[in-house]
Amino acid sequence: MRFVSIEFLQKGLIFGVLLGLSIGLYGQTGLKIPSGTTLQDSILLEQYKQQASIYAKAGELDKMYMTLKKGLDLAEKSKNESSRGIFLSKIAGYHKQTYQTDSGLVYAQKAIAVLMRQKEWQWVAQTMYIKCMFYLDKNDQVNAMQELIALSRF
Repeated sequence: MRFVSIEFLQKGLIFGVLLGLSIGLYGQTGLKIPSGTTLQDSILLEQYKQQASIYAKAGELDKMYMTLKKGLDLAEKSKNESSRGIFLSKIAGYHKQTYQTDSGLVYAQKAIAVLMRQKEWQWVAQTMYIKCMFYLDKNDQVNAMQELIALSRF
């Protein structure tokens, strides 16, 4: 006799893994200035990150998105790959909040590639989590489980 359905176990597994990973994933402090980036650009990039967070908390998603796009453009212009990856990840999160699954998956995949090259492991894990949630939104449990397995190995 089965007391718990397979679907319930899968959702429980996903929830447990994601809950465990969420601890400590959302905080990155300190201003990192990579070589080739000016101090002014680094400060401005940090301000864009902070301003986007303020807009997100206030529920002003359109303003948050515009701020993230400005930050992404500056990161690309100044060749700051770490910030570029973070902005791509945050834009993927924006697409998650606005239920734009396909666009979000594209941004998440780009962010993961950039962040892995920069060894920003916390951001990689967070973006993999977002990517998994996109797959669940699309009712694609196979890819969601593959993403969770990759995340657990990570």
